[in-house]
Amino acid sequence: MNGIDIAAREAQLRARLAELDALEATNEEGRAVVVLDQQSVGRLSRMDALQNQAMAQET
Repeated sequence: MNGIDIAAREAQLRARLAELDALEATNEEGRAVVVLDQQSVGRLSRMDALQNQAMAQET
């Protein structure tokens, strides 16, 4: 069909899907609930933790 190898295209799509699944798994930790480190107390450390979580969610 118009020079398109369906089996090759399907293999590419499956490889891309596997790549996206792996990225989702690595970002799962970043989307977890923010747990504050008791060693670093203060408004800036909370803001930093929340910013890191927001960036991970957007990724």
